[in-house]
Amino acid sequence: MAAVAQIQLLTLLLLAGLHHFGQPCDVPFVERVVFSRTGQEILSLPLPDNISSEVSTVLWTRKKHVVARIRLHNITVSGNMTNIFTNGALQVHNLTKYDHGAYKAEGHNDAGNCIFREHIWLEVRDPVSRPTLSLVSCILGRVDLRCEVEGGDNVSFRWAMLGPGLNTSLGEGALLSVGGADQRKFICVASNEASTETSDPLKLDCPGVNGGLSDEFPPYQDSTETEDIEGCKNYANFLLLLLWVCGVLLAVLCAILCAILSITNKVREGPKIAFQLGELNASPVHTEVFYTQIPIMDRDRGDPGEGNYHH
Repeated sequence: MAAVAQIQLLTLLLLAGLHHFGQPCDVPFVERVVFSRTGQEILSLPLPDNISSEVSTVLWTRKKHVVARIRLHNITVSGNMTNIFTNGALQVHNLTKYDHGAYKAEGHNDAGNCIFREHIWLEVRDPVSRPTLSLVSCILGRVDLRCEVEGGDNVSFRWAMLGPGLNTSLGEGALLSVGGADQRKFICVASNEASTETSDPLKLDCPGVNGGLSDEFPPYQDSTETEDIEGCKNYANFLLLLLWVCGVLLAVLCAILCAILSITNKVREGPKIAFQLGELNASPVHTEVFYTQIPIMDRDRGDPGEGNYHH
């Protein structure tokens, strides 16, 4: 019976406090963005600074669903994976990307009037992994370096060169071109809104380039310019390939046209040759007749020395 009475009392207290959350809140709201990383154990979403002491109840919602509600310093009702501090700040545990989105907080006084509103947009990022450096090419005394990571969202890169008492920034981007003779060490810093990681230092080892520390910093080319140059080279190679393909297609087309013309000429000459052969077969055959005279001796008549000629 005592347990039932406690439950009934708690229910009455909750119902007594819920009427504060039913009235619309029309006051201007504070809006901000909070970044966190996946796997973070606890994230606190605080209320606005210097809120009025009149606030007695706080309501947190997400996607039009109640995440947590509190009657300050009295009764707390929490949702799954969340807690709420006695000062009204919201805790989110074991963050995943599902937790990203808009969170809204409203504060009311004992009369149910809205005192403040706050909108927080939570961004959850995968943290960056430790970057690795590699030597891409070494041509004409210049060395191209590349910085890579295996994991992370919206990762940005920046370069630095280490030396005695030096930490000189060299630019941003995943690629960097530097002088091959420099013996100082280079590092890459990868970062996003959730975390920052630094690579191991890399000392240049370019075959055919004399070592030694120069008196001045060698000129460098930031990765943006290097990427532009690579893009131009790729575009030029594409144009050359396109011209070669067009040349091959043009040659094939010319060969096809020549074959068609040759076949057409043969078709046109066929009737002419047949006509000439017909004329040749139809021409009359001319036979030449040669005449001669042969003397024939008539033994019964005339002189043996005389003869008759027969034609």
